[in-house]
Amino acid sequence: MIQRWSLRLNRHKSASGAEVRTAACRLLSLVLPANQELGSPSAGSAANAAFWHTFDRSAPLLLRAGLTIAVFWLTWLPFLRHGRPLHRLDPAQQTAFLQGMAQSRFYVHRQLTLVVKLLASLALGTDAGARQVLMQRRP
Repeated sequence: MIQRWSLRLNRHKSASGAEVRTAACRLLSLVLPANQELGSPSAGSAANAAFWHTFDRSAPLLLRAGLTIAVFWLTWLPFLRHGRPLHRLDPAQQTAFLQGMAQSRFYVHRQLTLVVKLLASLALGTDAGARQVLMQRRP
């Protein structure tokens, strides 16, 4: 009986994790989009399975929890303001919203945006092509 419940919980946990990762990749792509001039990919596309495996294995619990909270908050807060989640807004509204969150007078808003920016930078740094492009552009 206990085994059956633990299998159900694990199944639910992995589905929830996949949903959070999909939403996180979408959000990371908004924070660090692809740069056509440099030829670097977006942070969302750089966040591949190897990145998430390493993140799940080595990231502190508070950072993993912070990512889940940040993804939920930054995705659904525009719903209260505009009637649509972040990924359904037009690009100008998305940019304005993320800039507003980064410059918010509320500490929590700034920190949640910082968590997403941090993970976008880490995801982009794990992509070999992006690292090569960034190393070539160094002065």
